[in-house]
Amino acid sequence: INVEAIVQLKVDFFAEIGEKTILNERGLLLASQHFLGHSNQQIGEKVKLTLESVQANTLSLFSLLEIYQKKEVLTAIHDSMNREMKILGLKLVSYSIIDINDDGGFLMIFGKPGISKVKKEAAQGKSRNESMLKISKSKI
Repeated sequence: INVEAIVQLKVDFFAEIGEKTILNERGLLLASQHFLGHSNQQIGEKVKLTLESVQANTLSLFSLLEIYQKKEVLTAIHDSMNREMKILGLKLVSYSIIDINDDGGFLMIFGKPGISKVKKEAAQGKSRNESMLKISKSKI
């Protein structure tokens, strides 16, 4: 399967302890060790490869149906990515899957019951609204 996602990261400079925000020296040190002296392109490539690897490894733990239907998959990917990013001195701010597809069409098969349900509900809603409109017009 092919998964396209958007990830937002930041350097893990600060830590919150209770109500206080303090400098996270460990996060700063780790980020410096991994990225100091590298170009933005090199940093981006290193982070991208790490995130792709974590995403692929985590997805391999689930079936296609689970990937398509369950929120637990997102949570598992988010948690795994966050652990790996901490090692690099980074913090995962957000992770959102924007597209999942496969060349074999398996995911489309899983989605057909959902598509049918949405179409049925839309038709019922349209019918209900048309009935209400007729009733409203007859009262005028």
